[in-house]
Amino acid sequence: MGGKLSNQDDKQEAFYRLVSLLAGIHIRVEANPHHAEALQGHPGSDPEERAWFYSMRRANIRISIESNLPGLVSSLGRSQLRGGTWLRLLRFDTPTAGHPLLAEQSSIEVELPPGQNFNLGGSQSTGAQTPPSFVAQRQVPGGVELYMEQPTVARSAPYRYDWAVRAQLQVDDGQRQWVFPAPLPVDPLRYDFKNHAKSDYRNVGKTFWADEHNNRP
Repeated sequence: MGGKLSNQDDKQEAFYRLVSLLAGIHIRVEANPHHAEALQGHPGSDPEERAWFYSMRRANIRISIESNLPGLVSSLGRSQLRGGTWLRLLRFDTPTAGHPLLAEQSSIEVELPPGQNFNLGGSQSTGAQTPPSFVAQRQVPGGVELYMEQPTVARSAPYRYDWAVRAQLQVDDGQRQWVFPAPLPVDPLRYDFKNHAKSDYRNVGKTFWADEHNNRP
């Protein structure tokens, strides 16, 4: 945005940055705590319970995207959570024999396999299908939980899977749009749709985006 900011604009921007610090988005990628229980248990008779039970049998990973103070953010206006996940393939180039993760000098090649990205905020991108790794989505008071199926890999295999997660919360109060996470209060950078609206699954630490590395609880 060009031009000189008014005093009122400065106050709004300061308030916005403060809300971002307090409400912050955090991302957790973990083993699904319901998976082992479902593998050992038996489904109930209720159709919804049965569907959930079999979903938890498939899903071995839970990805949580939450805000510390969802009520504070929602009080600003209508909100939409954007971003999503991408199942990444990590290939290890091990010049020495033995377990790839124990080699002293292993280079890692990161791949984003086609068709393995899941988009939050409504629908998949044009022409894209829901990835086979996606199992279920559940709204929780602080945000959303995604239940995913991560392929199992032999310990000796020279590759692994993990998850790239990106999240951006957009809030519209009818007069302006608030985008979280915001930069620190001392940072003069302002949100620009052209530069900050698209998620980048290859790099972490992008301004106005939360990721699985920098936004852990």
